[in-house]
This record gives sequence, structure tokens and C-alpha cells, in this order.
Amino acid sequence: MALICAVAALLAPGLAHDYAAALLEVSREERRDIEQRMVSARRFYANAPADDAAFLEALRKVEPSNAETLAAAIDRAHRIELAYGRIADARPLIQPIIAGWEMLSARHDDMAGIRQTVLETYHPEVSLTLAGGVYALAGLAIGTLISRGLLALLSRLRRLGTDRDRTRYAR
Repeated sequence: MALICAVAALLAPGLAHDYAAALLEVSREERRDIEQRMVSARRFYANAPADDAAFLEALRKVEPSNAETLAAAIDRAHRIELAYGRIADARPLIQPIIAGWEMLSARHDDMAGIRQTVLETYHPEVSLTLAGGVYALAGLAIGTLISRGLLALLSRLRRLGTDRDRTRYAR
């Protein structure tokens, strides 16, 4: 159990790196899509402002539905960029923790596709870095604690069963 937890924890830095790379890729794709939509709208409406907020406000006057979907896409891209920034700006030892938190705490509609893509395309990689070593040692300690707890529980259950048998035969 300790070895399994150590190896699983050793994979955390690699998984965090892949998740951050997926966030960056998705945010870039979102930005390209947003820019294409804005360029198309600017071509159609010749007097469209260059500023995003002013552009959205002008678009709301003529195409409210398109403006709302564009605003939602801009907001989603911004959230994804912020998540990537939090992971990328963190120290390597803390990146897996932040990536895990981002994965678990993000809105379902924002990150569901990203999580699924990362889990489907992830290839386990052993991180032979300081962060990988620290996570492996932590996994080893946690695995040891879990296995000792399970063994203690099983031992206690066995003793309870033995005590019941003794009580039955004593009567």
C-alpha cells in the first residue's frame, strides 16, 4: 500500500504539468475563437470600437444574443487563463496541489472537457525532481499510515471474533 501511494504521489507533478498545458491550450483556442468572432463582427459593423467592453456594449444594441454568448466566451477564457496563471506562477512543489484544487473547485461546465481530455491523454511520467521526491516520500508516509490503520482494524476485528467465540464456548 505504501509503495502504491508513493508511486501515485510521484505522478502528481507530471499530472499537474499536463493539466496546466491543457489549460493553456484551451485558453489559446478560446482566444482565437473570440478574436475571429470579433473580427467578423467588426467587419460587419464598420464602426465597432476596438475596446472589448465598448465593443460588447455596441454589439448588445444590435445583436444582444451574439453579445451575450461572446461575453460568456470571454469570461470563460478569462477564468481558464487565471487558473493556468495560478498553476504556472506557483512553486514546483505546490503546483500539483494548486492544480488539484483547480480541477476540483472549478465550475463543472468550464473544466469538465479539460479534465476529461487530460485523463484520457495522460501518459504516466515519473518526475525525478525535488517536488517528485517530496511527493513520493509523502505518498510513502501516507500509504504506510493507511496500511497500518487497516492492519490494526483487521486485527481488532479478528480479536473481537475470537472473543465472541470464547464467550460462546464458555457457556
